[in-house]
Amino acid sequence: MKSDRPLSNPTIEDFKYDYEYESEEEEIPVLKEQIPFKIDNRIQRVQQYVSSTKMLIKRRAELIEFSNLWRDPALPFAVTTMVLTLAVFLVGGALEYNKIPPRVPIFYNSLSNHWEQFDKIVIFLFPIIVFLIELAIVKISINIFKFDRRLSISIAWIVTFLNILFLISVGQIYTLVT
Repeated sequence: MKSDRPLSNPTIEDFKYDYEYESEEEEIPVLKEQIPFKIDNRIQRVQQYVSSTKMLIKRRAELIEFSNLWRDPALPFAVTTMVLTLAVFLVGGALEYNKIPPRVPIFYNSLSNHWEQFDKIVIFLFPIIVFLIELAIVKISINIFKFDRRLSISIAWIVTFLNILFLISVGQIYTLVT
């Protein structure tokens, strides 16, 4: 066999795939009653598997990054005191509802030297409103954690401190009322 050109380094054309020698697959005839299904290519399936695995890894990474916030005791204490405050308000109000007078002292007005009083339904509305506000603050704190970790932890400690103050105030209100 005589080559077309002298021996030399291979060129790009030498590595190109020659489609003329490829055997073409015969098409299978499809009947009228048959529903033709396209058979996926293995390469497409592998690419889909790889992309779904990448998405799963990305979600896990976001979860791991978020879990760093839970490692510090600030957020668990904030959530625990939020639930505890809500429970003390609601359970205490439900158990003592018959003993509570129609008007309940909520805060002390030092200018007029008397307690400001409201209807006793406030005992049920106030904790729900406070809980929703604190839930929004915790959600904001979680979103801030991605950008500023110290600020997020500080907000969680402030919420914890406020909830402890709310628990003390609930105790005072129940002792004044009953």
